[in-house]
Amino acid sequence: MKLSVTGTAGYTIPVPFGDNPLVSGNKLRVYGQFELSPVSIAPGVGVSFSPIAFLSFSAGSSIGIGWTIKTGSLKLQGIAAWNPIAAAYDDRTFQSAFWEAWFQSAFMFDFAAVNPGDWNHLVAYAAYTLTYQGITSGGENGNPWLYQLAGEKINGWQYSVSFIAAYRMPLILQTVGVQTELGGQLNGKKDFAARYHSMNPNFTTISISPIMVFEFSKKDSLTLQFKFASRRSYTEKASAAKDVLTGLRQSGREWYFNRIALSYRHGF
Repeated sequence: MKLSVTGTAGYTIPVPFGDNPLVSGNKLRVYGQFELSPVSIAPGVGVSFSPIAFLSFSAGSSIGIGWTIKTGSLKLQGIAAWNPIAAAYDDRTFQSAFWEAWFQSAFMFDFAAVNPGDWNHLVAYAAYTLTYQGITSGGENGNPWLYQLAGEKINGWQYSVSFIAAYRMPLILQTVGVQTELGGQLNGKKDFAARYHSMNPNFTTISISPIMVFEFSKKDSLTLQFKFASRRSYTEKASAAKDVLTGLRQSGREWYFNRIALSYRHGF
């Protein structure tokens, strides 16, 4: 399970292309963010541009460091690299850093655009994102790694498709909705070393997340997300070999509670 809090501060620049409602609200937004979890910190920057009312393009990057928390038998690793000899993840605290860069295109439609009204905001959103993720050391030659407690990660390009159905209201609880995401490696068999191919490197993850957005003012909002996700399940024999990635063979899909995420946004 992942628990994280993200603070975002941004600046929006209006760039209208004319008086037509489709282009009069065009804007360029530049922002910075800071994510904090019990085992990591990750600052980031991003930019987004909306050339037309229902379409936007964005890009960004972040870098993070992690550490390990040990309490009795509990071991929470922020960043680690797989050690095939020891059959365990070796801590990489202050020896390696996580980084990512992403590019996204998104489409959004609000029913209130054709039927105006404060209570008519039925919103549909779809986005496609390309992301490169990696760690600076420990992930060479197709070696798996771990970040923020989640393992089976690899240096390489990933894709993500996201769909959101939501309802917006003129209340402090501004938005309620559900997000569905599908994602995976663009070329998992190339990214993972051959000895890990039996675990199906091209596996597609699926997640479902109820979302609530609280808008305290035009500049301040808080997003609360509960994420339920799927991951590989393995054969009974492989599952008995705890923490052993080599030789694992995927047998299906299993669901689990992934995280609670809080994201606070403040604009200037």
